[in-house]
Amino acid sequence: MPWKYEFDVTKELDFFLEMVSLLGASKMEREKLGVDGRECYQVKCPTCNKECARMGLSRDLQRYMLLCPRCKKGMNLNSIIRMYGDERLIYRWNKSRIKTWYEPNGWMPIKNKKPRGPKKSD
Repeated sequence: MPWKYEFDVTKELDFFLEMVSLLGASKMEREKLGVDGRECYQVKCPTCNKECARMGLSRDLQRYMLLCPRCKKGMNLNSIIRMYGDERLIYRWNKSRIKTWYEPNGWMPIKNKKPRGPKKSD
């Protein structure tokens, strides 16, 4: 079944905060930030297990990101949830983001096969 992803930062905020709390975050002060003064959280990096990673909005303000300067790893929220989230979190994430492209009236675009005629015998 074909689908498309909906990207909306406001819908992803709850999942972002849930992953921030799961990774043991502490909120950074605005003076310490180097990314345009936006809020970010210092979290424990899931790959190197050091508390030096930062989670916040990307520069284009379209996605939530995790950046670790120690292991030089960067992941978006989708990757973090799929790798480190539990089944219920992944299910809720998919349900909120993945939308089918079918019409809301229930029409399904299925092509019918052409009916075959009787076989010709020589």
